[in-house]
Amino acid sequence: MWAFVQKNKNDIIYLSLLLFSVLIGPYYRKLKTEEAKKWAGTILGIALIIIVSGYSAIHPICSALIGVIIIKVTTIRYCHVATFFFMFAYLFFFRFADKFGFKLSSGQTNLIQMIIVLRVIGVAFEMNGSWLAVVNPKKKGNEEISKINDRDEEFIELINPNIIDLVHYSFNYIGLLTGPYYRYRTFNDFFHLPYSKYVDCLGFTINTLKIVPLYISLYLAFSHIWPLEYVLTEDHNNRSFLYRMMYPWVLFAAFRQRIYSGMTLAESVCTSAGLGAYPVQGRNRTGHGPTVGYMKLKNILWRCGVVRRLSL
Repeated sequence: MWAFVQKNKNDIIYLSLLLFSVLIGPYYRKLKTEEAKKWAGTILGIALIIIVSGYSAIHPICSALIGVIIIKVTTIRYCHVATFFFMFAYLFFFRFADKFGFKLSSGQTNLIQMIIVLRVIGVAFEMNGSWLAVVNPKKKGNEEISKINDRDEEFIELINPNIIDLVHYSFNYIGLLTGPYYRYRTFNDFFHLPYSKYVDCLGFTINTLKIVPLYISLYLAFSHIWPLEYVLTEDHNNRSFLYRMMYPWVLFAAFRQRIYSGMTLAESVCTSAGLGAYPVQGRNRTGHGPTVGYMKLKNILWRCGVVRRLSL
């Protein structure tokens, strides 16, 4: 047992942090003010990065801060291009750090770095997209504006958060460890729209978590009966051809259970905190939010019976 714990220490710590993020959700949701929620989420997110990554935390933290600065220094017209090239250039350096004389980071840190890249580049594209769809068409006359109204105005307002809000979005603990990715607009609505107060966050979270024990049990069973290390032994090489051909399939099945458990816990972090709660009338899309009638959803307080979470 102790040997198993030592072998899977990093995964156990990682899953424990995901469980902690799920459990803290109801308390986070009950924070009174918007500023308290934003700062608490950011501080908790940075703390999780440091716990998981150690000294390697400098990579996601520094890259996110520099990316945010680039967004604000460049104009909204070109911020997405500049941010895209910087973040992927840094990701290239991060993935091949050993070629530059630095130590490679763990797989868990790699996941966090990928989420940071998605968030920073994603918000830059959101800002540019809102500018193109809202501000720029006004220069071309009423016909262009009418076309935007006909498609229900995906960007009905200019998205241009200040540098502090960009930092909060980049480091908020919800979805930071494993995902899922959600847009800045969904993140901003979490603080300004009241729908999360009317959704059964606990019920959704419990319903999502029910399957996790099965995933973990299958992973432990597969890993115990068909361990990965056995592939490197001489006994494995002496097995029949069919056995050696089928063994990777069992290892892949075990790996899938590990991924499923992590992703299910990550989704539960969102439902526990109430992120992504919108009325069903918005025809919500994963990580995106409402696809129709967004302005109405912002102005109308729906009753509890028509509110549900966004499936992330």
